[in-house]
Amino acid sequence: MKQDRELPVSKSVRVLRWIVIAGIIVAVVGYQCLKEFVFHFGSTERMVYGIVLYAGVGSLVTWLALTWVSNRIAAGEQAKQKVVEEERYIASVVSASADAIVSLNPRGIIASWNRGAELVFGYKAEEVLGQHFSKLAPGDSLGIGDVEHLITESQGKGYVMGLETRGLTKDGRRILLEVTNTELRDCVGNVQGYSAVARDITERKEADEWRKASYERIVEAEREIRQINLELEERIAHRTESLRLAYTKLKNTNEQLRMANAQLQDLDRMKSEFVSMVSHALRAPVTNINGAIELISQGENIYEEDDERKELFEIVQTESARLSRLVQGVLAVSRLEGGKLELRQESVDMRALSQKVIQNIDYACTIGHSFRLSCTDDLPCVWADPDYAEEILINLVNNAVKYSPNGGEVEVRLEKQGNYVDVSVSDQGSGIDDMDLERIFERFYRANGSDSGPTSGYGLGLYISKRLVEAHGGKIEVRSTLERGSTFSFLLPITKKGQVSRRGRGTVKGPNN
Repeated sequence: MKQDRELPVSKSVRVLRWIVIAGIIVAVVGYQCLKEFVFHFGSTERMVYGIVLYAGVGSLVTWLALTWVSNRIAAGEQAKQKVVEEERYIASVVSASADAIVSLNPRGIIASWNRGAELVFGYKAEEVLGQHFSKLAPGDSLGIGDVEHLITESQGKGYVMGLETRGLTKDGRRILLEVTNTELRDCVGNVQGYSAVARDITERKEADEWRKASYERIVEAEREIRQINLELEERIAHRTESLRLAYTKLKNTNEQLRMANAQLQDLDRMKSEFVSMVSHALRAPVTNINGAIELISQGENIYEEDDERKELFEIVQTESARLSRLVQGVLAVSRLEGGKLELRQESVDMRALSQKVIQNIDYACTIGHSFRLSCTDDLPCVWADPDYAEEILINLVNNAVKYSPNGGEVEVRLEKQGNYVDVSVSDQGSGIDDMDLERIFERFYRANGSDSGPTSGYGLGLYISKRLVEAHGGKIEVRSTLERGSTFSFLLPITKKGQVSRRGRGTVKGPNN
């Protein structure tokens, strides 16, 4: 390349040499021709014209020639400097490139080694310069064959681009390379060597493999999702059909239940009407029987003639009273369940009412019970129906007497509790079992399940009492300990200022409502 850059200057000098010689010859020949054939000069004239010709023309021609040569040399030096700068720039680019740029001689021997090659392969320049390029290829792979392929293909086409091969670093690590090899020739076409550019594509290939594997996983996941969606759609369709059938069945069942409930309501209504009718039908003859028994009992000497007749009369009297209680209880239940309970609420003194109930029961009691009334001095009046309030208290006190067959004390306690008066009835009987406590307020339920003896009854008193308390806006509860007795207590609202006595229908819900 240095010979190519100097060639224009040498050619210019050779051309200038012949131009100067030709110019001088032309000037001398022309001058002699003019002197001999055209002008006839004397000796002085010949000298003057000769000096002018040889000194002036010769100097001018020489100056022009030297100026032209000087310009040509300066242009050549500028071109040479530009080429040198370009070579330095290219060399710096090659040296600083992150890619491995290696030059090889025609036999594949490494002639140059840049910084990028050091980064890629790990070798310093002094460790590889002068060695064959196959040093950089793993011996047990196709790397060596790839090196030969590079040289062969470069000789045929002049270059090989983007060949992917494997390389071997100084520390024995195998890497993937993308190699471009270019054949280098001189000005006459002779092969001077090869320029190989190698780029480490290991991470890129791994990333490509990872993306490929990820894409395959995504495709597989999409396939599985589509399959799952199909299965879900089938399941949903199956479940939807099952739900539709179940809904249809449930709808039919609800319709059947509605019809059955309507029938039950009709039956319950008929039952209530029948019970009410029978109770009313029995009430009159029972009242007549009781009246007749009372008249007979007032007669003189009805027991003197026959003790057996006296005993039979007492049995009739007892059973008639019992039948009267049953009829009254059934009528009360009928009114409660039919929502026909009418309350005549007014201000009621529970102290006076309790004293009255205790006196009446104490007068009729023959077993030997004692009764005690406990009451605070400032007890307010309650807002209640006096007849029903008395019935509630009678039922609870009779219940205490009934379940205390061996006598004992029955205490009625009255005390204010917030906006209510708390009325409690305590006995010293045998107590109530926990299982019985859960059902003690059910109609026709009795704790011992018996209907004879000293605790005979029909299980209506507590049920009626509970419904009557609730109709007044209160509540009733029981506490009991076996062998130590029981306490029934209920709340009735206190009379408020400005309340006026009224007669109305209570809001009582029966068990079937």
